[in-house]
Amino acid sequence: MSKDRWLFIVNPVAGRGRAAHELPRIEHLLRSYKLPAKILLTRNSGHATAIAGERMLQGFEKICVVGGDGTLHEVVNGVMDSGRARRARLAILPLGGGNDFARGLGIPRDWPQALNLILQGDVRTVDVGRIEDTWFINALGIGLDARVAWHAQRIARLNGLPRYLAAALKALAERPRFAFDVKLDDQLFRGRFLLATVGMSRYCGGGFQLTPDARPDDGLFDLCFVDAMPLLKTLFLLPLAIRGRHTGRKEVRIMRSARVEVRSRQPLPVYMDGEIPRLRNACHFSIKLYAAQLAFIAPPEAV
Repeated sequence: MSKDRWLFIVNPVAGRGRAAHELPRIEHLLRSYKLPAKILLTRNSGHATAIAGERMLQGFEKICVVGGDGTLHEVVNGVMDSGRARRARLAILPLGGGNDFARGLGIPRDWPQALNLILQGDVRTVDVGRIEDTWFINALGIGLDARVAWHAQRIARLNGLPRYLAAALKALAERPRFAFDVKLDDQLFRGRFLLATVGMSRYCGGGFQLTPDARPDDGLFDLCFVDAMPLLKTLFLLPLAIRGRHTGRKEVRIMRSARVEVRSRQPLPVYMDGEIPRLRNACHFSIKLYAAQLAFIAPPEAV
């Protein structure tokens, strides 16, 4: 039956083609494990969402994402919109460029070890965020974060953290400043910001730790607001943010909330899970957390 088989959704271009390169080995290990599985390859942007949603309705309940954060983002949206998310069990083979969510969940970077988790791992139920009609699983960024993601998508020869560092330098050359009002569960404030990050996991942007204490299953967003500052100060802050040691700086505010409302006079650049969404209203939007929505296979020590 479909519910007893694993559906592997493979993005063949993930990780600059690494997912496609490793596919024969994945198929070989699935046979050696005698693990019932169906493998489907995505053809274009948005295809993973369609596959996940359609196959959930056909009875598949176990889905392994073979790719990075962008592929995972699409699968999460397909599963959540299917109306059967509570039945789903998800796994990840981290073969993308960033793999931030997998890293935060403790999933090994070595994909054969990650595949072995399907047989030996535990289940961890995590929260999901939503903005307008789109779900996200790892982090949402406003301001510099989004400009970095935009530039990262256009850098072809690098992967992971080096790609995001190169993109960050390009984005900083634009001298970004973003003025907006913020409403949380219990407070309201305004400012001119370099960036704001809404995190459910520890890592974003290929390895930055803007929300180093975030947990994907605690029912709250971890929020990082960084005030606008001169370029040299920003360049000093970047390496601190990679290690999660920026939180004590006076320009940085770390907060927690299950809901965030943002208002601005100008459209704001936004990204989520490494993807650039098309918002209906980029001047006024709400971000809401939905607790304990999706079950992921994770290492026992991460549970």
